Amino acid sequence: MFLKVNKNNVQKLKECIDSIISKTNYKNYEIDIVDDNSEDEETLEYYNQLKENSKVKVIKYDQTSSSFAKLINFGAKNVNGEYLVQWNINNQIIEDKWLDIL
Repeated sequence: MFLKVNKNNVQKLKECIDSIISKTNYKNYEIDIVDDNSEDEETLEYYNQLKENSKVKVIKYDQTSSSFAKLINFGAKNVNGEYLVQWNINNQIIEDKWLDIL
């Protein structure tokens, strides 16, 4: 799974991550977050908290030009797994078998 993070948007990110972790029955997944140069302290602290979860990885995008396409391509090159789901942080999980169905 791949998430594109809007810079410093920690509240939406938390809601999204929490919904995935708490409502996904399928257990063989990884959440990869591409960080678009966040500077907000609350966002950076949340990234540190996420390090404790083995299913979540934060990938820093350190370039200054951050078009959506570049972020997607960067993320795709830096994730592992057989399948890649491009996920928006505005989405939340409502069906616990969503990944099985997908």
